[in-house]
Amino acid sequence: MNNVILNIQADATDIIPIFVGKQKCAPSHSFGPAVRDYYLIHFCIDGRGVLSDKFGEHKIYPGECFIMIIVCRKGSKPFRG
Repeated sequence: MNNVILNIQADATDIIPIFVGKQKCAPSHSFGPAVRDYYLIHFCIDGRGVLSDKFGEHKIYPGECFIMIIVCRKGSKPFRG
């Protein structure tokens, strides 16, 4: 997966990537907790890891992906891009 091709149309309303890339994480890599104003899609190419969230720990293996979504607290104003 060395090439990334994006076809972004100005009137698109489905998924509009703001950045793409890949990363080889070091063993025991961790990030967060954090708050983002965008959705984040992770796809595991090789290796394995554990995603920890308020529901528990989820093992991630090659070929699997997960999406980190924007969550607004009750009474807060939702983010609009």
